[in-house]
Amino acid sequence: TYNPFKGLHKISIPDSIQQIKKYTLTKDQLKALADVETSSYEQELAKDIFFFLFIFDEIRFSDIILLEKNWIVNDDFGKRIEFNQSKT
Repeated sequence: TYNPFKGLHKISIPDSIQQIKKYTLTKDQLKALADVETSSYEQELAKDIFFFLFIFDEIRFSDIILLEKNWIVNDDFGKRIEFNQSKT
């Protein structure tokens, strides 16, 4: 793309650097988090929200809002949520 500020005697704007740092948790770390004993409703809610967001890392917020209880399926693959992404 053309940068009108680039060049001799002009202001230079550096190219942006994407800084995304991904973290991975081991099975032992996840188990330790799951085994944490909570002592209040707020702590239990925070734990539930953490695992929900961790599991649904790729789901769009608009789809989270539309989740329904009847989307929970329990079959040969285990208990899971089955849904179709909404089109935007």
